[in-house]
Amino acid sequence: MRGEAMKLAAEIAECSPLGLVSTRATMRAGLADACWPPPITKLVEQTKLRATEDFKEGVKATAERRVANFKGR
Repeated sequence: MRGEAMKLAAEIAECSPLGLVSTRATMRAGLADACWPPPITKLVEQTKLRATEDFKEGVKATAERRVANFKGR
């Protein structure tokens, strides 16, 4: 059980800090359970994130098949 938790924590730690903050905010707002129609809040958050350096780094790292180096910007 602890090993699985540590594995998940390591996976989360590799994620974009801005994306994590946005996901937490969305979930805390109760929008995680809303499947259809997609809430405008999700669109607004995703639009903001697409304009960040971390988004560009995430796309580039995926294309290059490497771990992303997120900066929180």
